[in-house]
Amino acid sequence: MSELLVLSLGANEDIKQSIVAFLKKHRIEKAFICGAVGSARDLLFVAPEAMTIPPNLRKTRVEGPVEIVSFTGEAMDVSEMEDKLKALYKNLEGDCFLHLHASVAHAGGSVIGGGFWEGKSFMLLNIYMIPQKYFD
Repeated sequence: MSELLVLSLGANEDIKQSIVAFLKKHRIEKAFICGAVGSARDLLFVAPEAMTIPPNLRKTRVEGPVEIVSFTGEAMDVSEMEDKLKALYKNLEGDCFLHLHASVAHAGGSVIGGGFWEGKSFMLLNIYMIPQKYFD
């Protein structure tokens, strides 16, 4: 069975930068991100506006504190990306590719989500991942 790793973030940490640093520290080349528990703030979500390829992405900003309802995705070294994925993400920065999706709830219960583009932890946030491949 694969091991489950936990990345624990304190207040105001950049979520994507923290995931990339964690992967590098543990020499993880590819991982499945299977969930998260905690709170976040100042998020940016993206979603396709129409049935075009490559898609035009609509950006939605989510301000203030929210609770994570779902958080899934994949993280990998760019050398692990499939050709179809590389064709969609032509302007990659860095050597790690994160493909994340999330939904979050505001106080009062309204929920929003989509492709997770950016955000920070609010108070505490645990991100759970299962490594699929390590660097040699």
